[in-house]
Amino acid sequence: MRALRSPASSPPSDIAATNPGVHGGERPKRGSACCSTLLLILVTYGYYLAVLGAAVTGTESRRVTVPARILILTLALITIMGHLPHRIPRLRNPLWLCVAAFWILYALRLTVDLFVLSVPVRLDRWEYVYLALGGTLASAAAFIFIPDVPTLKRVFVRLLVAGAVTTSTSAWFLRSSIGTVGRINPEHTGLAVSSLSTGYIASSVIVMSIYAMLRETRLRVMAVGVAVIGVSLVPLALSASRGPVVALFVCIAAMLGAQVRLRYPLRVGVVVLLLAGLAPAAVSFVRFSGSNIEARFQRIATWELAESNARMEYWSAAWSQFLRQPLFGSGLEEKTTLMYPHNIVVESFMATGVIGGGAFTLMLIALVVQSLLLLRDRWVFSNAGWIPLLFLHYATMGMFSGAIYTNVMFWVFTVATLRLGEIATRSTAMGSRTVEWRKASGGDSAVA
Repeated sequence: MRALRSPASSPPSDIAATNPGVHGGERPKRGSACCSTLLLILVTYGYYLAVLGAAVTGTESRRVTVPARILILTLALITIMGHLPHRIPRLRNPLWLCVAAFWILYALRLTVDLFVLSVPVRLDRWEYVYLALGGTLASAAAFIFIPDVPTLKRVFVRLLVAGAVTTSTSAWFLRSSIGTVGRINPEHTGLAVSSLSTGYIASSVIVMSIYAMLRETRLRVMAVGVAVIGVSLVPLALSASRGPVVALFVCIAAMLGAQVRLRYPLRVGVVVLLLAGLAPAAVSFVRFSGSNIEARFQRIATWELAESNARMEYWSAAWSQFLRQPLFGSGLEEKTTLMYPHNIVVESFMATGVIGGGAFTLMLIALVVQSLLLLRDRWVFSNAGWIPLLFLHYATMGMFSGAIYTNVMFWVFTVATLRLGEIATRSTAMGSRTVEWRKASGGDSAVA
């Protein structure tokens, strides 16, 4: 996979003059635009914010989660149908074949286990159907329609604002837990979500804040970024989960490495000094909050933590189950514990066999490489770098927690990163990023 070149971020004036789509001359369709923007916010932060609202008001969680799921599916279908049949983009990347092969085999696994053999499972069978096909696959498919550059910038700002509101609300709601528990859980907080979800949401907001500061080193952006990071540190520390911290450092390393590659030493130096200054305060707060995250990391080396042993048992049992039936896989979940393996690669082999698991692994490795190459491209980093960054974040999450049928954000940013790579590579060859972006993405923006 070749590295992308970095032409100027704006097309020549004669190109802009002859193409009304450049620089806002052609307005996007507002209907599908608003739907897909709201869809992205809902699948990333809105669902958790709805659960927070239910906890604050004392409402039963299902009264908000069920309507939220229906809304997510409705928005996904509206976005997709709004572009059919004449606005389907050309999907040139061979990795789409891996995605299609995996999902065909996974849908077959759902059908056989839930409706043909009726094997024992942890959830209601129709909930699996919704989570896998309605909530995850439909939401991801909506993001085949990548928007134009000005729209992408607006989407990022709105997504960051939604994330900041979510972590601020979470920090306020969890304030009574500071200094009282080593790690929050639903019994302590009354939230119908795990501490892992809280941690990953906070981690992703910190990633986007650092990205914003690297992209634009103005004083106002720096001040807002530091404030958002400070607020997000509260739920991250109280979640005391290692996966979100690992995902955060993976993304920071990818961002800083990309900026060094792009020869922006001043930006890297400013942000590194800022983060180094924040680090002692962050460590002090973690200790003040009573979080046991430090101890959890220290105990990894000796496997003293029961959760670490349990995670390894899930991986081992699921892999053994795959080896017993390697061709097509052995089941939707691990048969002894009726639990997913907490690793999407192991789960892909367990559920779909060597063919589906191989396709999934090939797709994952290739997309990690593509994400790093996209971040090294000056034009992509400044306009849409948050897309491959969030893919790396949620791919890291998938190595430690979540299931294939629940990791909606992983699949959304998988599809978005695939399309971004296609369009950026093609636009580089055409010589004008902004003009070709509109052509390759279907002419109108899918998000606004």
